[in-house]
Amino acid sequence: MRIEPPPRNAALPAVKRPPGARRRKGQGSMGRAGVGVLRAGRVVEAAITHRRELGPAESKVMLGAGLALLVLAVAALFWPRLVAVPFAVLGAWIAVALLAGAYSTWARRGKGPSAGPPPREDGRR
Repeated sequence: MRIEPPPRNAALPAVKRPPGARRRKGQGSMGRAGVGVLRAGRVVEAAITHRRELGPAESKVMLGAGLALLVLAVAALFWPRLVAVPFAVLGAWIAVALLAGAYSTWARRGKGPSAGPPPREDGRR
C-alpha cells in the first residue's frame, strides 16, 4: 500500500476560532512589501558603502534607485515645492508616530511586564 501526499490544492481543515475573535485582513502583503523595501535599502547601502560585493541580481535595484534619485534631484531643481512638501508631510507623519509611541510607553509605566496587548494564541506578543 502506497501513501501519497494530498494534492497542492486540497482543502485545509477548518480552524475553530473562539467567539469574538476576528480574522485580520491584508496583513501578509504589507509584510512582504516591507521586507522588499528593506532588502532594496540594504542593497543601496551596500552599493554606497562598498561593504560587500554586489552581484548581477542586485544591479536592477541599483539602477532603479539611481534613476529614482536622479528624477528626484531634477524635480528639486525645477520644482522645489514638489519635493519639499512630501518630505514635510513624511516628517510630520513620523513625528506624530514617535510622539504617540512615546506617550503610550509613558502611560503604561509602572504597570509591570503584563502591560500592552495580551499574548496571541501562538504565544507571541
